Amino acid sequence: MTKGQLEQVYLLNNELKMWQTRLANLQSDIALSPKPLDGMPFSKTNNTGNPTQDKAIRLAEVAKIIEGKISEIQICIADIEEYIMSIDDSFIRQIIEYRCCGLMQWEEVAQAIGEGYTSESVRQIYHRFTSDLPQ
Repeated sequence: MTKGQLEQVYLLNNELKMWQTRLANLQSDIALSPKPLDGMPFSKTNNTGNPTQDKAIRLAEVAKIIEGKISEIQICIADIEEYIMSIDDSFIRQIIEYRCCGLMQWEEVAQAIGEGYTSESVRQIYHRFTSDLPQ
C-alpha cells in the first residue's frame, strides 16, 4: 500500500461530490427549461435536434460516471481495509479507518478516538506513519 493509495479514496469522494453537484444542476436545468407551447419546434440556433433529449443523454452519462466513481471508491476502501488488518498498532488502524474509510475530517477523527486527542495530533500521527510508506 502506498500513501497515495490511502489518500485516493478521500480524493475520489470529493470527485464524486463534484459529479453529484453536476447531476443536480443538470436536473434542475431540465426542470426549469422553458417549453414552447405553440406546437412548433423552437431553437435559439439553427441547429436541428432536440435540446431536451440532449440534456437527458448528458444526464444519463453523468449518472453512469457517478456509478463508476462509487464502484471505484468501494474497491479502494476494500483494499485499504485489507491493508489496515496488516497493521500491528490498533491506534494507527483506528486513525486510518476513520480517515480513509470513514472519510472523516481530522477533527471528526480526533473526536471519534477521544481520550483528549486533537485534530492536529491525529493528523501528525497519521503523517508520521504514512511517511514510511512508498509514495
